[in-house]
Amino acid sequence: MNKWLRQFRFELGMIFRNPWLLILLVLFGVLILWVVHDAHASQVFHAQSYNALTLAHTLSLGLVMLMGILAIRRDIRRKTYEWSDAMPLSNTTKITAKYAATLLYFTLFTIAATVIYAYYSAKTGGDASVTLTLSKYYATTFEVSYAVTLALSILLAICISNRIVYLIGFCAWMFGTFFMEIFLIDRMYLFPLRTFHLSQLFISIQMDNEVWATAQMDEELMYSRLFVLAFTLLLLVAGITILNCLRRTKHLFLVWGTAITALLLACGSFMPYGGLWQGRYAQYKEKLADPTIQTMEQFTPIQNPTYEITDYDVSMHRRQNDYLETKATIKLNVPTDGHVNELPFTLNRAFSVSQVKVNGVGVSFQHQGEQLTIKLNENISGPVKVEMDYAGVMMDYYMRSNGNGEFTAFVKGGNVFLPQYIGWYPLPGYQSVYAKEVDHSNVRLAPVHYEMDNRAPANFRLTLTGFKSPLYTSIPEQERSEDRQIFAGPVNNKITLFGGELKEMKRSGLPVTVVTSPYNASAVNVILDHLSEMNDYFGSWLQNYKPNINQFIYFPINNYMPFTSENQTYVVTQGYWDNKYISEILMNAMMIGSRNGSYLIENTEDDVRLQIRALLWYVYYREQEGLTDKELKDGWGNNMLWELYDSNNSIDPARLGLRMSEQVGKAIDEGKSKQVKEVLSFFYNQNLEIVDDTGGDSPSGNRISYAQWEKEWKRVMESESGS
Repeated sequence: MNKWLRQFRFELGMIFRNPWLLILLVLFGVLILWVVHDAHASQVFHAQSYNALTLAHTLSLGLVMLMGILAIRRDIRRKTYEWSDAMPLSNTTKITAKYAATLLYFTLFTIAATVIYAYYSAKTGGDASVTLTLSKYYATTFEVSYAVTLALSILLAICISNRIVYLIGFCAWMFGTFFMEIFLIDRMYLFPLRTFHLSQLFISIQMDNEVWATAQMDEELMYSRLFVLAFTLLLLVAGITILNCLRRTKHLFLVWGTAITALLLACGSFMPYGGLWQGRYAQYKEKLADPTIQTMEQFTPIQNPTYEITDYDVSMHRRQNDYLETKATIKLNVPTDGHVNELPFTLNRAFSVSQVKVNGVGVSFQHQGEQLTIKLNENISGPVKVEMDYAGVMMDYYMRSNGNGEFTAFVKGGNVFLPQYIGWYPLPGYQSVYAKEVDHSNVRLAPVHYEMDNRAPANFRLTLTGFKSPLYTSIPEQERSEDRQIFAGPVNNKITLFGGELKEMKRSGLPVTVVTSPYNASAVNVILDHLSEMNDYFGSWLQNYKPNINQFIYFPINNYMPFTSENQTYVVTQGYWDNKYISEILMNAMMIGSRNGSYLIENTEDDVRLQIRALLWYVYYREQEGLTDKELKDGWGNNMLWELYDSNNSIDPARLGLRMSEQVGKAIDEGKSKQVKEVLSFFYNQNLEIVDDTGGDSPSGNRISYAQWEKEWKRVMESESGS
């Protein structure tokens, strides 16, 4: 042991007495400080810092490769130092001392990156738990990557004694990082090769937000690191074995026994990682072979079933292993003039249905893919009560073409993402959850999930137990205790479940609660400032002003709709948008609701609600922002004024939107803002929300024609009092 310590101190001295290596350490720290500080200034600190640290770390691996080669070529594989073989030092002592000393040097790189990241994480608003989790992730990943790269460089230097090893080392670094990522993983779809990537940061965590960052990938990360460390040991043992073969040793049996053991250990450690990917590919192939999953070009609009759901009562319990046990009770009405002998539902294939009862009597059922068909013992009509029990583990993995797979739905400890379209509770009728590419090369989420349900409102009661953190959804919360949450309220479309270490934020005077991630808290404060100002402004002159939403969920999620209105909740998952623009989107949803049925408007002359909605913002920009009519025409009003200036000519050939904006602009210039607001307030009280009412001949029954607009405008403007 004393020999090893002396050799270790000698190797440390060779490194830390070299001023160039100390300068490189300082330069790396400056680089990390620069890129992380730059990420801190952005709105998406987590994604920006991850990308920056990944690139900086990958570049530092080139230095690791060079250092490992130099450490061996300095004496062990240098002919002028062959006399050192006569010294009473084993090859194991020499190699392990060099390895430990060099790895210790690069541990300083890890410490520098981790400390800088932790500082800016806390400064950005990250909770202690989030900062600690991600700091540990970066520290561990840096060290594992440095360890395997250094072992590889040492083996290369041992195997190749001449100077071409520098070129080969450079090629190994490029192949093990950029080439493998771009060609083998991205283009050839060899996803399991991610564990052989020299930078373990390329086993992508959830880059969208810090709340779910490592939650879904912890199993893959653990198995990958286990294999990489075993493979690192194999590389070191292989190098020592080669040196022992070049220099005779009396411990030949021990040398080869150790080498074989290291090989078996590396192979054995790969089995859990390989098994993980085997399961993912099995799910992937199952979906590809499923005839119930349509291709992208086969989709038809969602077909309403022959029944109407009036009540949902869903109770979901999470066990310690993330196994979900669910009981769903559904009350529905079947038309009395129909003869129904089966009930179609949509339930994700991750769940296994154990029993189904209809009006208290057990019935048979078939669950193929996402299509759940309940077979009735006899034709029924009128009120029907359906009870079903199902259970399973929801970890829905999607292998994207860029090699960075992601989970489209998951329940992992306290981290929960069950989107409305995934079928985590029985959805009415057969609805497409997944879609195949036209050439059947891949399976993805179906585009149809962007279509919202259009059914009569149903009462929904949701009871959740066993979850580690509070969950959020789009119906009001009735009860919250340590182990149970109850939500209840009317719904007119599907619901999504979010969970994790999220923050609830409120602002006095605002009727909305914001749910966001820690890193987005500062952005939410800016959004709330803008929102409060706009809420006060519109509330001061819109008669009977009543917000349409009471909750705002805001944090980045790649595989969800960028923005959507879900019952009384508005969800924004796009983190790159300007905070002011987000506040305007939210205010628009609060004030006038959705416009999902706008595509059904065929002629603006018959319905000018889109234009009136835009005019509310026109007045705001003129009065509160101080913008002129010309500036608004030049595009200073974002997308809020689209229907005034850039409307579809096929449905607005007379450019009524432009005519109405000029009409309002002229009145404001003449000092008639009060009269303009009176007209807009009148139409606001008629409900400007445009729902998707595909069952009728029009977008909804509250259409406002251009003739009605002109009539009210003329009445107010020609009135002596203007009221």
